Amino acid sequence: MTILMLVKEKFPTIRPMLIELWNHEIQNRDHKLIWIMQTEQPAWKIRIHNWNGSRVYLLPAFPSKNSITQMANLAVTLIGKGFFATYLMLRERIDHVHVHDGVEEGIIALFLKRIFGQPYTYGYTFPMHRHVQQPPDSTGWRHYLKLIYNRFRGWGYRVVLQQAARVFPISKALGDLLEQELNIPTHRLLPVGECASETFLTVGRNHDYKPHREQVSLIYVGSLGPWRNIPFIIDCFDHLWLEHPHVQLYLLGWGEYPTDIPALQRYIYQKRSAESIHFVGKVPYETVPEIVTTCDIGLSPIPPSELFRVATPTKCIEYLALKLPVVANREIEEQKKILEASQGGILTAYNRTEFTEALCLLVEDEHRRITCAQKGFEWIQTHRTFKQMAVTIDQTLTQLKTGSS
Repeated sequence: MTILMLVKEKFPTIRPMLIELWNHEIQNRDHKLIWIMQTEQPAWKIRIHNWNGSRVYLLPAFPSKNSITQMANLAVTLIGKGFFATYLMLRERIDHVHVHDGVEEGIIALFLKRIFGQPYTYGYTFPMHRHVQQPPDSTGWRHYLKLIYNRFRGWGYRVVLQQAARVFPISKALGDLLEQELNIPTHRLLPVGECASETFLTVGRNHDYKPHREQVSLIYVGSLGPWRNIPFIIDCFDHLWLEHPHVQLYLLGWGEYPTDIPALQRYIYQKRSAESIHFVGKVPYETVPEIVTTCDIGLSPIPPSELFRVATPTKCIEYLALKLPVVANREIEEQKKILEASQGGILTAYNRTEFTEALCLLVEDEHRRITCAQKGFEWIQTHRTFKQMAVTIDQTLTQLKTGSS
């Protein structure tokens, strides 16, 4: 089956679902993938790139938080990606169209459905149909421009989700939300959450977890933007450091805005443990396992806000796949279920005191760290892998192609 992939994410991506599930496991099931994406860096030329056997059409991009540039990007996305998608539908024998997250990409898929009668599936990782309803944090004419832009996106998300042959929400909780708010029937919802990749599991199998005694290292992997409330992690670590001054904290990730990292650095500078906190920065996806496996404990505190309650615990899953014990909060239902079933770490409330106490327990109990690491790895490689998820998606795509339900 030839699948046209319309993706909001820029190339090269660091999203495991795109790298490991679609471009590896789905492709390994004898599917041909053709991607249309924009580049991570500013570019003015169109390029064709080979991505591990898949063909990627790379379109120009103009990364910016400026409202006018965002509108220009919207036009480039709709016109550029729309043109190439139509061209490929005419030139290639496209069997299926899959959209990942983007509203503009969804509108293009809806257009292709109307013109060519080609149904599409939609991977949805965040309740953006809700988020875009929030008032813009700008003033003057920019406020109204952004308001129009958000209204358009809100309308677009609703339409493209409701018209998709199948929606792949990132979690069951997000699927339930779509059923309640957008009236998408259950039979058209297939939760496709983050899973353990073969890349990480291979490293995990070869990782002989031997926790350090003298210098215990903690690691957080993910966004360092304000939504993630990184000061929560820093505060917990600072209290831990008072009792265990040998501990180290590594922050592997990136800011959402240019001011995010400098703001965190200023916050850390005020802490007593400042010299024990290290920024690793944003690194290529394939180097993450090597860095994580040098540490002793993985941190997965997800703010229990309305938007994150329907999230999938990506980093918790990746820590387990790399044979690392985890400290995580229980308010995120999917994270709670995974850690309870796997016994791969400690669950606690999203509370500085309780989270710090859980960190102390693992730092002080070397045997418990080893047990959690082994149990978590064994569970994740048995029950939650992208290879298993690819089988389910393959069956769904086959049903759509043959017209069976």
